[in-house]
Amino acid sequence: MFAGTTGGGIFLSTDNGSHWNPVNSGITNLNIWSIFACGNQVFAGTEDGAYHSADHGISWNAVNEGFPHVTVYNLSCSDTRLFAGTSCELWTCDLSDIIVSVGDVNGISPGCVCLKQNYPNPFNAVTIIRFNMRKSARVKLAIMDMLGCELAVLLNDDRAAGSYSAVFHADHIPSSLYVCDLKAGNVRIRKKMLLLK
Repeated sequence: MFAGTTGGGIFLSTDNGSHWNPVNSGITNLNIWSIFACGNQVFAGTEDGAYHSADHGISWNAVNEGFPHVTVYNLSCSDTRLFAGTSCELWTCDLSDIIVSVGDVNGISPGCVCLKQNYPNPFNAVTIIRFNMRKSARVKLAIMDMLGCELAVLLNDDRAAGSYSAVFHADHIPSSLYVCDLKAGNVRIRKKMLLLK
């Protein structure tokens, strides 16, 4: 969970709000007006424009090219576009421009691996996880709790480029929020899953 504050910047909780840690590396103005997560990408609106994080808030980069020096009060995105609302205008840009401009992760483009949201979500006992890869890679697909403890490993082997799916049976764990963690080569993607029994 992320929280934006006035004057204190952005805080992250990995235990459902029991503890909060500041995550402001790269942000120049700590007055935060909006935070929006789009897949595994996080965006923040500040008094100094918009910021983007591709590593769950550990570091932030300004995404203000063509943008005036203005406060961003609201952020949203579609499948392909980011929208930023200010006091007098609506700005939009292509998400691929932002995500690619952050740079490759160890030489691998962010578009090489795609982890889809599990289905169904929320789920009761069984859910299906799908992912695509454009290159062959060593793949590990695991389920973790919100503290990062590994509960199950669904895949852990070499896979060729292609589309894959795995079934997760959650009969043995209680209702809660969990994390699906996919590591393919040097790319790591995480998505949250809600188990309701």
